[in-house]
Amino acid sequence: MSFKIFASLLTGLAFLANPEPTEATMYSCVKSQPEPVAKLAFLRNERAVRPEQFGAIGDGSTDDTVALAKADSFAAKHNLYLSLSPSRTYLIANFRPRTRGIIGGHSTIKFTDNGDGPGLVLTGNQIVSDLAVDANGRLNGIHITDTKNITINNIIVRNSSYSGIYSDNVSGLFIHNSTVVGNRFGFFFRNLNNFFLDNVAAMNNGFSRYRNDHGITLKHAHDGLIRNVTVARNAAIGLEIARGINISIERLCTYMNGSMGLSIANSTRISAREIQVRETNLYGIEIAATLGSSRIAFDHAQVTGYPLRPGQNRLDRGWSISGKVEELFISNSRAEGAVRNLEASGFSRKITLQNFISRNPISNGIHLKASSVQLKDVVAEGGQVSLVLDGAKDVRLSETLTPMGILMINPPVSFQEVRKAGQKGSNERFVVRSR
Repeated sequence: MSFKIFASLLTGLAFLANPEPTEATMYSCVKSQPEPVAKLAFLRNERAVRPEQFGAIGDGSTDDTVALAKADSFAAKHNLYLSLSPSRTYLIANFRPRTRGIIGGHSTIKFTDNGDGPGLVLTGNQIVSDLAVDANGRLNGIHITDTKNITINNIIVRNSSYSGIYSDNVSGLFIHNSTVVGNRFGFFFRNLNNFFLDNVAAMNNGFSRYRNDHGITLKHAHDGLIRNVTVARNAAIGLEIARGINISIERLCTYMNGSMGLSIANSTRISAREIQVRETNLYGIEIAATLGSSRIAFDHAQVTGYPLRPGQNRLDRGWSISGKVEELFISNSRAEGAVRNLEASGFSRKITLQNFISRNPISNGIHLKASSVQLKDVVAEGGQVSLVLDGAKDVRLSETLTPMGILMINPPVSFQEVRKAGQKGSNERFVVRSR
């Protein structure tokens, strides 16, 4: 089965109804244990060359640029892998390997601080495994452009002045069990297609003078899967997707990011499942979609807005939907403790909430501005107004609990039918206001 078909199936599955979430089913915000990568198992049995055979020292202070270049040239000529010695640190000025792949052996490549270009430049059809990259202020720790078929496994990248791992115009990118820390941007991908990010983390834990703006940024990316991802302590956005098409997110944990946990802008056919967002200052999840065909689905997503540290403000909006979304489907999810738990202000065409819980907002719990609104098994409790429906022409309620009632702005012609639908366990108090 091709990757595009696989990704399409994943996207479609997120629109199906699922049982109500429990605490046990929510993603635990702990990076999962790495899974074995079958593709890398044979590398240890392949013929390889070591840089020490060409004069490398690997002590972290001797310049090994020339030795690594000679070893790489020999490996490329004879179709070998470049195998770095375990626990060594190779100090180099630049490195653009032409070999089939690099087996790091938990060693480190550290770049000299006398350059402002990229660090490790990958050129296509290559595998890099078990390696730490210290960019030491270089532009990008790992730089990948205008190529295809790159596999990165068990890599840590730190101390770049721009991106830990940067790619532009790449087809076929697989990154597994890797971390970027202490860069301006963690992962920055542009014009990327057919990609798989699995068990990766982007965070700033104070190891560097630099600070991540965003943990993971994808611009003009399509046909991809993002799975088992942690983004934490980044200055701005945890995970940003801009102009993305046909992307699935499975098990994302984002916390202590400066402005947003997850931002989806101008994108379509995006599905997100098992999402946790907490300790973020502005928006937990932002959807800024203006594409006419935007279709976005969430399943088992949880946004918590309570301040967890002294002096921290409450999250302003748990969910912010500011663009015109063609269809937004949120199931088995919750938002609680924000100033406004869920606000859709862009007048979307259709919004469906199924098995959704909103609790303890400061202002509005749920405020939906959309042509069509469907609510099934929705609980909205607390706040000044628990549920606001603004300008909807088609409203369908089923098993919806709002003890504070519903504020209807510009109510639809079929408002009496809405009233008859009633609310489970409530006083059926509908407040109507026209503008």
